[in-house]
Amino acid sequence: MADQASQIERVWPSREWQVSEPEEVGIDRQKLTEAGRFQAADADNKPYRILIARHGKIVSEWNFRTDPLEKAKQASASKSTFLCILGVAIKEGVIGSENDRVTDYYPELMDVGLGQGPKQDRLAFPENEGITFRQLIGNTSGYMKPGEAPGKVFNYQTFGMNVLTHSIASAYRLYTTSDPERGAGFGTLTNWKIRNPIEGSWS
Repeated sequence: MADQASQIERVWPSREWQVSEPEEVGIDRQKLTEAGRFQAADADNKPYRILIARHGKIVSEWNFRTDPLEKAKQASASKSTFLCILGVAIKEGVIGSENDRVTDYYPELMDVGLGQGPKQDRLAFPENEGITFRQLIGNTSGYMKPGEAPGKVFNYQTFGMNVLTHSIASAYRLYTTSDPERGAGFGTLTNWKIRNPIEGSWS
């Protein structure tokens, strides 16, 4: 399977995306069909739209009671964007590795004392100083979670994503905690590194 994957052509998506048969990019057609049936049943008649792409080629697109061209709110799907920007930062050498400690780039994450966190009894614990970028993006950081050491427990956490975006923007010198309005911020970073190169149109 690894040999097959290495021989598959990778195409950088442009304004017009190429379309591929599942087998051409190493996807099992039967399992894809099963996934489509599961999605339809799980949606319980609620609207959804899903586009499946691999190696830059569209393999399948499922739209139910929704306009595929209408802009949608990204909400938690933004975490995929955060992951991409983290990868770009590592590739560009702005961040050394996904296993680097976040405090080496954004020490301010430790500046949350008792009564300052988003919920009661949430503050930065000494253990949080060892949190890595991999743990933050994977929701296993244990950030401000009593009794959760970094890398030990999965806990879906939006606040940790805020720390992630601030730390990456800080690494690019686009964000400063003491003057958050001054820098361009993480949103501008996504425009520069993802939206503009692929000629995207999100806002």
